[in-house]
Amino acid sequence: MTMIWPIAITILILFVPRGMILLSDRHTLFRMLSPVFLCYLSGFLFSFIIPDTAFAMRLSEVLVPVAIPLILFTADLKSIRRLARPILVSFFLICLPVCLCRLLAGILSVQGTDP
Repeated sequence: MTMIWPIAITILILFVPRGMILLSDRHTLFRMLSPVFLCYLSGFLFSFIIPDTAFAMRLSEVLVPVAIPLILFTADLKSIRRLARPILVSFFLICLPVCLCRLLAGILSVQGTDP
């Protein structure tokens, strides 16, 4: 029984992403959710079903570093260069309220304490 789980996990890792791509090609709901989200969701659900997660952890320690360069090789760097300014502006617009809220929380928490 212990040898079945590593084989099942390997089969799931190999075939679930392809199944999610096929599902998103055929159904608009799955297309809207995207195959990446569906793979994350299926991995989350399988983590509750499969009892032996040590093998999956060892396998993911190898597959994730391999997957990151493959994703970056397919990136369109010219379009990212065009989007750099709007991305930076929106990042700073998000950081500003966070910093202000943190400052306000710090001031309020200091006022409520006795030295």
